Amino acid sequence: SSSVYQFTLTETGNYIIRYPIGQAILYLPFFIIGHLCALLFDYPTDGFSLPYDIAMRIGGLAYHSLSFYLIGRILLNFFKLNVVVLTVLVLFLGTYIFCSLNYPLIAHGSLLFLISILLLFCQQYYKQFKTKYLIAIASVFGLICLCRHTDVIVIIPVIFWPLVMGKNLKEVWTEILKTRKRDLVIAPLIVFLFAMIQFSYWKTVGGSFFIDSYKTPSEGLDFLSPHTIPFLFSFKTGWFIYTPLMAIVMFYLFMRAF
Repeated sequence: SSSVYQFTLTETGNYIIRYPIGQAILYLPFFIIGHLCALLFDYPTDGFSLPYDIAMRIGGLAYHSLSFYLIGRILLNFFKLNVVVLTVLVLFLGTYIFCSLNYPLIAHGSLLFLISILLLFCQQYYKQFKTKYLIAIASVFGLICLCRHTDVIVIIPVIFWPLVMGKNLKEVWTEILKTRKRDLVIAPLIVFLFAMIQFSYWKTVGGSFFIDSYKTPSEGLDFLSPHTIPFLFSFKTGWFIYTPLMAIVMFYLFMRAF
């Protein structure tokens, strides 16, 4: 890039990488492949030469592509194959994910991949109530939060997924609270262990367990002043402007609700 905007200067005088650490974890398998290829074919082992570039781009495309397979797996629990195929096709062509294929290393594709896995495990957990599925849910949720902290909101569909399955939400959670109390301890512990990866990086490099790395003149997290109208309708970031498909979806949900 033309400027080194990816780093934030901390009070200790050290620079930290601005973005959350989750993407680096997802890049790692493909980075290793690129590193091995660089060693074998005598390329610079600097993390930026051609083998790294190719391997990590392939990895990003793999996450993007697998997302739609996983979404199809989820939908097949509720709909016929022809409906699922049409839905996945519309999602691919009608959302930003189609454009993001040109930028395979951005978080959009990998987050879609992780959220799809999360919901697939939710489906299995609420069917069978096995601890292994809860561990998977907590691990994937922890990794999602490491990729983009604001995606902590995916906990909402995790909690309400029994409704999607046609179950009584109150009955399901009453049963979990009575018979699966251990699960309610295991899940937060696993999420905390994932969070410690980020906290440890901040502490080691920046000197504090909690650092607002987006605190710059041009960027930042503003929780007290909602930007609802710009978020939905502006030409800079408008969701309904650039993904008009979702306006139809929201209208349908509104009509169903009322």
